Amino acid sequence: VSGASEIEFALERNIKVLKFFPAETGGGVAFLKALSAPFPDVNFIATGGVSLSNLKSYLEYDRIWACGGSFMATREQLDSGQWDAVRNSVRTAIKIMLGFSIEGITAEDKNMQAVFPALFVTPENTQDKTVFIKTMNLTRTTAYLKRKGIPFTEAGERLILKQEVNGQAVVIARQG
Repeated sequence: VSGASEIEFALERNIKVLKFFPAETGGGVAFLKALSAPFPDVNFIATGGVSLSNLKSYLEYDRIWACGGSFMATREQLDSGQWDAVRNSVRTAIKIMLGFSIEGITAEDKNMQAVFPALFVTPENTQDKTVFIKTMNLTRTTAYLKRKGIPFTEAGERLILKQEVNGQAVVIARQG
């Protein structure tokens, strides 16, 4: 979509998740926020000009459910079989999408790396008995944990992992 009439056309057909293309040249997140304001039940998938450098700004807007783009797998990478480069781009995009930040464990805690390999850099030091992980979007995080087979329970606006880390409960909640 690129205008209100296209959104209205989709809503007349009960379509509520729309592709926003070309996202970046079409005005980016600021344009999409203005465009979507009168349509609170509509969500978007942004493609076209989305890159690793601007992905976070798109995904921070809770009405954008997903982003896509060739930045994860360029034609050159695919044609020449550069699978490690594709894998690294996708992993970076996943880290950005989840937006995990962590509090409540020490940087030396090796078990956290076993539970969430390569997701965290250096956690802050605290003496609390709970590890708090903040995420950009709880719905995306729930889907990610299910796909990875990481067991958890839902508790309102929080997810509680069933596996503790060094005797500490692990709680995931939305940032802000």
